[in-house]
Amino acid sequence: MAQSCHSIKEVAAALQYSGPFKEFLAEPGDVLFFQHLMGHTGSENIADSITRHALLARWRPLKRIVPSTKAFEQMSTVEKANSARYIEHCFDLDLHVRYTPADEKNTALLRDGFAGLGQVLTYALLHFAGQAQLIFATAAEPTLVRRLCSDDFIHWQDADPLTLNVGPIRSLHLHQYGFAAILAITNQDGETQVYSSDDFTHWNLLVRLQQSRTSTPWYVYAKYPSKIAGGQALFVVPDSSFRLRICGMVR
Repeated sequence: MAQSCHSIKEVAAALQYSGPFKEFLAEPGDVLFFQHLMGHTGSENIADSITRHALLARWRPLKRIVPSTKAFEQMSTVEKANSARYIEHCFDLDLHVRYTPADEKNTALLRDGFAGLGQVLTYALLHFAGQAQLIFATAAEPTLVRRLCSDDFIHWQDADPLTLNVGPIRSLHLHQYGFAAILAITNQDGETQVYSSDDFTHWNLLVRLQQSRTSTPWYVYAKYPSKIAGGQALFVVPDSSFRLRICGMVR
């Protein structure tokens, strides 16, 4: 999780990462309340297939929660839940978090972003291998996929560009399946190429798709919403229309 937060779909099912489970046996009319960030699943309802219902409710704070370097005893519950430093302290973990002083310059950079990359045509961002991985293409070099890495979203370092022969780039999209990063590149000729990588250095071509305006790989749960598209899917906007198309993605 510290190396790649999107791997939760794989590690949550493993006992060594999630811990022992607690089974709740419900009677007709029972209601179970739980925090949605807790690992959870439902067993098959063999008694009555129409009785189970789920209501989801989520909330968000009115402003950013920034625990920063506040002492643990002074943190509220929600500040503790949003503090990597507190999680490291409680569970004796190394989350590879690099603490940066919350000065005026850094605060402005996190709020307003940074410039200096040139005229960016398209970009994509993924937390992978313990860092924020930013890839992008510019008008000056439309065939090159450049890459920046950061530990704190403030300090960015140039990394080796992706050596992929794709032609002038129209769009980039990143996602994660399992422990691999998945990249979909669509060029100006309407061809989408989908690649996978375990290290952001070596990329394996998975599939090519023609007549595409843009495409993005996306995770689809196997049980819901679709057993047919479960596991892997590619969302495509064809060049001939703006209607969305869903394709199977085969490794």
